[in-house]
Amino acid sequence: MHQGTTYTKMASKEPAKVTLVSVPSEDTQALVCMIEYGRAGTLDSFKWKKNGAELDDYIQSSFQRIGDSRSAVSVLKVKNTEWDSKAVYTCEVTYQGQTYTKKVSKDVTYRLPTLKVFASASPDDVNEASFSCYAKEFSPKDYKIKWLKNDVEISDKSHETPIEENQVGGDKLYSIASFVTVKGSDLVNNKFTCDFEGKIDKNVPASVNASLIYQQSVSEPCSEVVDIQITAPSMEDMFVHRKGSVICQVRALKPSVERIYWENHNGKEMASNRINKDNENGKLYRLSLDITYEEWTQGVDLKCIVEHSESIDPIKKSYTRIPGRPTQRPSVFMLRPVEQTRKEMVTLTCYVKDFFPQEAYVSWLVDDEEADSTYKFSTTDPIKDNGSYFVYSHLSLTLEQWKNSDVVYSCVVYHESLVNATKVIVRSIGYRTFENTNLVNLNIDIPETKLPQ
Repeated sequence: MHQGTTYTKMASKEPAKVTLVSVPSEDTQALVCMIEYGRAGTLDSFKWKKNGAELDDYIQSSFQRIGDSRSAVSVLKVKNTEWDSKAVYTCEVTYQGQTYTKKVSKDVTYRLPTLKVFASASPDDVNEASFSCYAKEFSPKDYKIKWLKNDVEISDKSHETPIEENQVGGDKLYSIASFVTVKGSDLVNNKFTCDFEGKIDKNVPASVNASLIYQQSVSEPCSEVVDIQITAPSMEDMFVHRKGSVICQVRALKPSVERIYWENHNGKEMASNRINKDNENGKLYRLSLDITYEEWTQGVDLKCIVEHSESIDPIKKSYTRIPGRPTQRPSVFMLRPVEQTRKEMVTLTCYVKDFFPQEAYVSWLVDDEEADSTYKFSTTDPIKDNGSYFVYSHLSLTLEQWKNSDVVYSCVVYHESLVNATKVIVRSIGYRTFENTNLVNLNIDIPETKLPQ
């Protein structure tokens, strides 16, 4: 008997092609993992992992033919909030005993912000100033901001607004503002710097900074015989009291000042108040001119004229306010305190944005009464951003005051765009429990007659 030979055909390991793509939808990302392989091959399994941990909530399709090949698809749905966290998702496909691995994650955008630094002098203390730093559109979210005086880090405690998120060209970018109040008798003519530390690549830290030289007031000598400074009416006077005063302050560098008066845009002398002369120092004069809210909003063009014995021609200093383009109504947000329960002090922040023109006034109420001296509040100078302006206003109070659940704190915003019956926009916040903040962000229109005077 002839014994035959048995031949066993070995299955060859045909190469397989695995692709992994993300498909966005309204609130999820669909991660689609597909394998294409030969008709003779055997597909063993799909596996999904998130940061190395295995997942089981995914969809696997049945096999399909594509020409001479076969394919299978597995889909993992990921919420956008999880996708934005930059987690790494892995699809593992085992085909004929060989494992193919594909990974995907949201690309990280690395960008340093643009910085703007501003200073505000304290109206009550010449030895105190507040500085604000606005860091716009940076990524990733990890950052550090520090303040320096003459390149030495400031020990005074700063605070920051909650981080703001915006979608810019498909990227999630962040913006934040930092504030610091500095006391000292040597503030003037010193350099104050806001230093932002971020990243320009995964393991590449980088920083950017912006500085200013602090000047308590800016004056321009208009001649060798006098120095003239113009003080605009306060925003509180114009918006709350609907009238104010423009003040011309004249310092005589040489004797003697003979006459001071105001002129309008037509060169006509205007009736003004009595000249106020500093009795202790006869070289300082002040002349105020009353102006109504209606006159101020329509635009003013005034000149303070000084006649001096040693000047042939009168010396002039202008004050102008040009209305410009149509007004733009502000958007107002009361931001939640950050980690307020861990500090002895709580800072409430009112964010006023997208308004034009730049003049605005923010006041604070405690249970509908003006905040008194037991509270400390301040507002940044207007910051220009893409043709409109924004400000941050802060109210500081003790943790004990904040935890009084019966008290409501409100920021009241005045702006020229708020006309007719709508005189202000109000945002309110109050402490309800140790863990839960009661936040009211409603648009409340209050007639002027109902506001505290």
